[in-house]
Amino acid sequence: MRSKRHGESPTAAQYFRSVAWYLLRLAWSADRRAVIACVAVSLAQGVGTAVAVTVVRRVATVVLTSVGGNGARSGGVAALLIPAAVLAVAGLASQVLSGIETYRQGVLADKTTVAATEQVLAAAMRAELVRFEDPAFYDRVVRARTASAYPGSMVQSILALLHAAIYAVALTASVALMAWMTAPLLLLAVVPVWLESRRANRSWYELALAQSEQLRGTMHFESMLTGRAEAAEIRAFAAGPTLIRRWRRDRTAMLAEQIRWHRIYTLRMTAARVASVAVTMTAIAALAVLAGAGVLSFATATAIVVATQLLMAQLTSLATTVSTIGKRRLFITDLMRFTEDMPPETPTPPPHPFTTLTAQGVGFTYPGSETPALTGITLELRAGEVIGLVGHNGSGKTTLTKILAGLYSPTVGQLSRDGNPLSANDLPALRASTTLVLQTPARYPLTAVDNIAFGAPTPDHVAVTTAATRAGIHPHLAELPHGYNTILSKERTGGTDLSGGQWQKIAIARAFYRDTPLLILDEPTTGLDPLAEADLYHRLHTLHPGHTIILVTHRLANIQGADRIYVLDHGRITESGTHQELLSQQGTYHHLYTLQASAYHPHLSPHHLRNSTTTPL
Repeated sequence: MRSKRHGESPTAAQYFRSVAWYLLRLAWSADRRAVIACVAVSLAQGVGTAVAVTVVRRVATVVLTSVGGNGARSGGVAALLIPAAVLAVAGLASQVLSGIETYRQGVLADKTTVAATEQVLAAAMRAELVRFEDPAFYDRVVRARTASAYPGSMVQSILALLHAAIYAVALTASVALMAWMTAPLLLLAVVPVWLESRRANRSWYELALAQSEQLRGTMHFESMLTGRAEAAEIRAFAAGPTLIRRWRRDRTAMLAEQIRWHRIYTLRMTAARVASVAVTMTAIAALAVLAGAGVLSFATATAIVVATQLLMAQLTSLATTVSTIGKRRLFITDLMRFTEDMPPETPTPPPHPFTTLTAQGVGFTYPGSETPALTGITLELRAGEVIGLVGHNGSGKTTLTKILAGLYSPTVGQLSRDGNPLSANDLPALRASTTLVLQTPARYPLTAVDNIAFGAPTPDHVAVTTAATRAGIHPHLAELPHGYNTILSKERTGGTDLSGGQWQKIAIARAFYRDTPLLILDEPTTGLDPLAEADLYHRLHTLHPGHTIILVTHRLANIQGADRIYVLDHGRITESGTHQELLSQQGTYHHLYTLQASAYHPHLSPHHLRNSTTTPL
C-alpha cells in the first residue's frame, strides 16, 4: 500500500494499522505473556484514574461543605478519611503497576528487536545472490537493517499509545458524565498537534529516503576507517585524513538538511501546541461560566478541571506517541516489505550426484547493465572430469562458475542435469551439490572447527581433522592455543589470525569437508607458495573418481592435465579442447601459454615457443 504524496488518504490509516498489527504480531511471537501483562496493567490504571476523578469530586464536595459550614460539621473530617484512603491506595497501586509495566515493556522491547533482526537476516539469506549486484536492492537491505533496530521501541510506543488511549477514554467518559458539553472542546484541543505530527512524519521519511544512498556511503567510510582489514593499507598510504574529509563532507551535507527539518518542525509544532493550549483554556473558561451560573457545582467543576489537566497530558502523550510511531512507521514499512518480498524459505536439499551437467546457449546480464556478461555459452561437464577455465580478467569466468554452481540463474539459455532441464526451483539442489572456493575466501571470526565445517549444524570433528590434513593446514591448527577450538580472529578475545596462504588452505579444507560432487576452484592457489601449490594439486587428484573439478586459473601449467579446457573472451567461449589441442590451434591459449613459458625459459624466445606444442612450464 502507498500513501498519496500530497495529503493523507485512507490508505495512510491502513498503513498505520498494518504497521501496528505487524509489530503486535512480532511482539506476541517474542513474548505473549509480556504483551498480556502490559495491556492488563494499562486497563487497570485507566479504570483506576476514572475512579480517582470521582473520588476527587467527593473530596471537593466534603471540603466545600465543611468550609460552607465554617468547619462546624462534625462529620467533615471523618468524611474525608475514606476518599483520602482510596486515593492513597490508588496512588500506591499505580506506582507498583507502573513498575511492573516498565519491566515487562523493557523485556518485550529487547525480545522484539531480536526477533525483527532475525527476520531481516533470514530474509537477506533467502534473496538470490544476483540481487546483491543491484545498488537499489542493497539500499533496501541497508534500510531494513536500520529499521530492525526500531521494532522494540516501536512496540513500547504502541503500548504507550494504548495506555494513553485507555486513560483518555476513561477521563473523557468521566468528564462527559459530569459535563458533557465540555468533552468536545477537550478532544478538539489535540487536533492541531495531531495534524502537525502527521505532516512531520511524511516529510521526515522523504528526507530519510532521499539520504539513503548518501548514508550508505558514509557508513562505508566509517567501516573502512575503523576496520581491521583496511587498517594497514590506509596507514601505508596516509589516506586517513582524506577519507575523513570525504566522510565529513557527506555527513555535513546530510546534517544541514536534518537541522533544517528540525527547525521547521519545531516552529510548526510550537504553533500547534499553542493552539491546543488556547482550546484547553477555552474549555476551562466555559467551566468557570457554568459554575458561576449554577449549572455545575464547584465540586464538579473542580473535579473536571483536575480531569482536564490529566486528560490533556494524556492527549498530548497520545499525539506525541502517534508522531513517534508515524515517524518510524515508514521505516518499519521498509522492514515489512523487505521480509515479505523475499522468496519463502525452502529446506536445503541433499547433494545430488550427476552424470552430466550441461549449459546450452546460456547468457547472463547483471541487473542494471545493458551489456551481457555471458553470451551463447555451451559446454558439458561429466562426472569425474577436471575442467579448466581460462581467460583475461573480466572475460566472464567467475560469472560462469556462479551459474554452474547454481548461485545465478541464467538470463537466457538452459542448464540441464543428466538431460533434465533445471528450473529456478532446482537451483538449491545444484548449490547443495557444489562447493565453490574463491580467490579471496571469507574470513569468518569463528573457531577453526566452525570455519572448516562452515554451515554444518553439528560439526563432525573427525571429518574436520581429516579435511584439514588433506588441505595441509592440520599441523598449524593443532599448534594453536586452543587447537581447533581457537577463534580465527584477533578482533575476538583470545583469538588469533592466519596468513593469507593459511586462510586459503582453510577454504580448501572446507571444500574437502563438504565433499560435494562438483568442486569449483577460482584461483585457489593465489596465496600459496610454489611448494604448497604443487602439494594442493597433488591432493586434488586424490579426490573420489566421481568428483567433477572446475579449475579457474591464470597459471596454465596447473591445468595441462585437464580433460577439457575452455577459453573465454568477452563473455564467450572462443576455444575449447585439451592442452595439446589448444596449443595446436595457435590461438589465445597458445599465446598465453607461450608468454608464461618464456618467463620460465628466458633462453627461448616467444617466437620459438610458438612453434612448439610441447614446451613444459
